[in-house]
Amino acid sequence: MLQAFRSFTLPIFLALIITLAVPSMGDVRVCKVGCSFNSVQDAIDSAKPEEAIIIESDNYVENISVDKPLILRGLDTGSGRPVLSGNIELTAGVAILRGFDIAGQDGEGCKFSIFGSAGIFLNSFPYSASEHYKICSTDANLWNSSELINYQYESRVLRSRLGNFWQDYEGKDENRDGIGDEPKIIDNRNVDYYPLMQPPENYKIKGEKDVRIKTVQSRLMESFTIPLKTNPTTGYKWFVDYDYDLLDLSFENSSGFSTFIFTPRKLGETSISFIYRKPWENIVADTRIFHVVIST
Repeated sequence: MLQAFRSFTLPIFLALIITLAVPSMGDVRVCKVGCSFNSVQDAIDSAKPEEAIIIESDNYVENISVDKPLILRGLDTGSGRPVLSGNIELTAGVAILRGFDIAGQDGEGCKFSIFGSAGIFLNSFPYSASEHYKICSTDANLWNSSELINYQYESRVLRSRLGNFWQDYEGKDENRDGIGDEPKIIDNRNVDYYPLMQPPENYKIKGEKDVRIKTVQSRLMESFTIPLKTNPTTGYKWFVDYDYDLLDLSFENSSGFSTFIFTPRKLGETSISFIYRKPWENIVADTRIFHVVIST
């Protein structure tokens, strides 16, 4: 690849935010059934600045306007990456968009508008500029991940920064790493330096299990348990992330299970995330997410 094209960087604060753009336990969640929101725009309007919005698999036919610093992350829950089928406008100072199929709508004018600085990666775009779909931006944006990501391509596990998949990209991939040798030029200030040769789902490491999400109905100050199978002799262990303000945690290990005991301290909704991996490796063998609703 042409390294000279890849010397471009956005301000450090944007790159840092993208690097740390992982779901936290206070995330706003969007899905058609069982979430607080079934509309992406309603979730955006209710979210606090710098909050993350996790959008689950489905087709969201609505225009989206992001007017505050937010992280929008698509989550494939087994039915494919979520599809955004309306016009998209990012007017916040910093916005992050990853993990979506950008379908858009045919017609004249800009279908994806950016007024500010944004980080946009691991998405699938129909085109970058045509009579069918047009991207317009007043500023330079970061069109690839700022961190190195483990991925699998043609039976090889590799590590690199990753950009987006563009249906109209015509570059070559001579070294067969799944990343185009030439950058994808969107306009004179916006360049995807790591364009994907195939849709992002083809870069998933085989053996990594899909995220499974389960809803837990709980009561204030009444403990509930989450037992997860484990085999310490393999070196794998469960790592948990949760909202310390809403939940207290204790745990015990016995008979091939790690049992996590949570006690709700406050009313509200939150998520608990588990990953099963070896401490010295980045490859995840299993992932579990529990959406917790705390009532009286």
